[in-house]
Amino acid sequence: MATVKAKFYYIDPYGRHRLQRLSGPSMEACDAKFALLHCKDGARPYRCKYSVADDDADQDADYHSNERTPVMYINRQGFDDKHTNWVDGLTPDDYSFSAKVYTEPSPYGMPTPEHPKGGNISILILRDLTGTVVFHYDRGRYLVDMVSDMALDAAIDVAAILESEFIEA
Repeated sequence: MATVKAKFYYIDPYGRHRLQRLSGPSMEACDAKFALLHCKDGARPYRCKYSVADDDADQDADYHSNERTPVMYINRQGFDDKHTNWVDGLTPDDYSFSAKVYTEPSPYGMPTPEHPKGGNISILILRDLTGTVVFHYDRGRYLVDMVSDMALDAAIDVAAILESEFIEA
């Protein structure tokens, strides 16, 4: 019989990155265990890695690995509590971001296909795994000279998600 082992990477309520290891008969069972353990603190994983190990094998070797790409994680607690317009989060591509968002577009906002004259994001800072700023938009100005295609794609994805999450119709 095979056992599914799962690694859930998430951010706890204090903003610390955490790893939770669980096992069960299926990926869905591991997901349910994670949800039960963290239902009160509202933690959502930003990366889930699953492996299937044969219980009858002599060594604990993974013969199948499957990694899901979850949705983008957005920490919007301060925004929802109306303390600040800043939100932060993580992308499935391992970029972290901080953004100042509003509920309506502005000429100072970052242009998007939906709002070419200015969107609802006045500041967007995107960092890679090392913490290096790879994209920076601040009220009409792009402040990073050389932006890689991957960082630009991630910034466009972040802008689209934040626009859909925060602009009120």
